[in-house]
Order: sequence, then C-alpha cells, then structure tokens
Amino acid sequence: MKWYTDKWHKRMLTSLNESIYEAYKVQIDDIRKLSELIHRKAMTRRLEGIQASTLIRENELARFLADLHDRDRNADEMRQEGYFERLRIVVRNEFRDTMERNMGNIQQGIADRLLANVSREIAGETALRYLEQKAQDLTPIVRLSTQSTGAEGTAGLEDGLIRTATICAPPALPYHTSKDRIQLASARLESFYDRHNISPHFESPDALFLTNPSIAARIQAFTLSSTSEVLHVCGPMEQCEETHSALLAARFAASARDSNVPTLSYFCQLSRAPVPEWRTRETVELVRLAYALIRQLIEILPDGKEFDEERLGDAAFKALDGTLATWGEAMEVLRELLQEVVEHQPLLYIVIDGISLLDDVSQHSTDKPLGELVRLLCGRAAGQGGHLVKLLFTTAGESRELNAELEGNCTVKASI
Repeated sequence: MKWYTDKWHKRMLTSLNESIYEAYKVQIDDIRKLSELIHRKAMTRRLEGIQASTLIRENELARFLADLHDRDRNADEMRQEGYFERLRIVVRNEFRDTMERNMGNIQQGIADRLLANVSREIAGETALRYLEQKAQDLTPIVRLSTQSTGAEGTAGLEDGLIRTATICAPPALPYHTSKDRIQLASARLESFYDRHNISPHFESPDALFLTNPSIAARIQAFTLSSTSEVLHVCGPMEQCEETHSALLAARFAASARDSNVPTLSYFCQLSRAPVPEWRTRETVELVRLAYALIRQLIEILPDGKEFDEERLGDAAFKALDGTLATWGEAMEVLRELLQEVVEHQPLLYIVIDGISLLDDVSQHSTDKPLGELVRLLCGRAAGQGGHLVKLLFTTAGESRELNAELEGNCTVKASI
C-alpha cells in the first residue's frame, strides 16, 4: 500500500531498484491462502446447502410416494370391498332363488337335522321306562305321584277386535334410508336386552319332547308344510331356565340356521333384578322380546334396497325408550320390518320360547301389549302369499294370550 501511495517518480525509482514480487511474496502467499480458505468455506457451505435441500427434497418425495402408496392401497381396498359386497349380494340373491326353487328339500333338511337320532332316543326312552317298570315291580317301594294343578286362565282380551293394518307403499318416497343406516340407528336397542337370550347355550342338547312320536310327527308336519303355519308346543310347568320346551326351541332354531334359512328366535326369561315401581318384570321382558325381534329383522333386510326414512329412519328408533310408553311406535317399526323381510325372503322361521312368562296374572300389565304382539306375529304367519312364515311357540305351561289367539289345532300338548 505504501508503494501505491507514493508519488509516481518514487514508485518508478523503487521499481527500478527493487523486486516487487520478492518484497510482497509473503503477503501474496498469505492472500492466496486466505482466498483458498474462503473459497473452501464457501464451497463447504454451498455443499451443505445442496445436501440439505437434497435431503428435504428426498423426504418430500418419500412422503409423496408414501401418500400415493396409501391412496392406491385404499383405492384397492375400496374396490375389493365393493367387489366382495356385490359378490355377497349376488350370492345371497342366488341362494334366495335357490331356496325358492328347492324349498321342499330345504325344509326336509331342517326336519332331518331336527329329528336326527330321534329313533334312537325313542328306543332308549322306551327301554328306560321298561327297566323302571321292572324295577318297580321287583322292589316293594311305595311311589307317591304328585300332579301339579294350575288355574286355567279364562280372562278375555280387553280389545276383542282383531286389528289388521295394511301398509301400502307409495309409488315414490320423498326420503329414503339404507340398511346400513338402519343398523346404526337401531344399535342402541341392544342395550335393552341380552343377546344371549336370542340363542342360549344349554348344557343338555337333547329335546326329550321329540321322543314322543306324536310330537315328533307334528313338528315334522309343521316343518314340511308348504303353507305358512303357527304351532304352539305346550309342555308341563317347570321351574327352571333349561326347560324341555326351551330345549326343543333351541334345537329347532339351530336346525333352521344350519340350513342357512333366515330365523328369528328369542327365549324369554324374567329378570331377577329389581325393576322400577311403575314397571313389572313382565313388561320389561316384553319390551326386550320386541326389540330383539326388531334387531334380528334388520340383520336380514335385503341389501341394496331403499326404505322409507319416515318409518325406518333415525327418528323412528330414537323414539323407542325401552318402556311401554312407546310400545305403539315399536309395533309400527316391527310391522314395517316384517313386511319388508317377508316380501324379500321366501322362507322365514320365528321361534319364541317362554312367552307364557309374560302373562301378568296379578297386575295384568301386559294383557293389551302382549296380545297386540301375538296378533301381529300370528297375522303375518297366517297371511296369504307365495312366501312362507313358520311361527313356533314353545311354553312350559299354559299361555293365556296364545290360548285366546290360536285355534285348538295349532296347539299340541307335550309330556315328558
């Protein structure tokens, strides 16, 4: 810098007398080293920026590819679900058509499953009675026979008129709902009853009523009948949950379900838990029976069909509060579901055990609603049409409502 600041003549003299490179060699080397260091740092920072941007782009690309993969997988799952849903509907419709064509064979299969090993059971029962008779003849033991007597219910129905409701679907419905939405809207009904009562497990699988040849023949005729029919099997009074009538109902329902035939079932049991003062155990169980039938009917509704939002929408199920205060609304929903299912299913079995427990002989709290439910089910089973409805009642003891509603030829007395 001193060389630059000197006057020109001094610089000239200095240039002639001295070597500029030798004089500033050290400084030039320092400047060169410093510039190289700055260049390396600049390149390092540049490379770091490039690497950082590369990593950012790679991460963004990886996330983008992952999103694309998830989207493709979801799309494939949706396509597969749609395919299998359509396949399930096609298979179900084909089975329904097959059931319509081969209804006799299907009913025969149900009867065969139900009455399997009956001959062996009859032979065993006969041998057991023979041995007991022999032992009684050989052993001088006085046997006391007890016969339970029960007062036969003679109270009439409060409402003597049989109401029939004809539901005509309008040509065009302003609002529709689907089966899935109906299932979601009605899911809360399962909190009012125990699903164990739909298909209970019994320790003893044998139905001893079937060892009676007349009962077995009547059950077989009921199963193979080509028309809708109602049958009431009335057994002796039993003070236990695993009654012989319940065993018969369980075996019949299992035989029908094993044949893939739509089957509704419920086994009535009075609750041992305390109930509110304004309710009775009979009314609580009656509501449970109705709600269980509603939920089972929803499960076998036709797929892909649209239903009336006003009759089977969210509001219709929200109105049901588990008491007799909304019993009329429950019956309307049950009536609508029965009509939809019967129109779609060529064959439907309904099995109800223990409905005699719902007869409130002291307070008569269930006389009117129970009679309405029995008339609704029996009316549907007595309807004329190509689709069959088989309604089986089994009771341990007499039922006032069934005796009042059914004709004598619909009831068969069973003994052990």
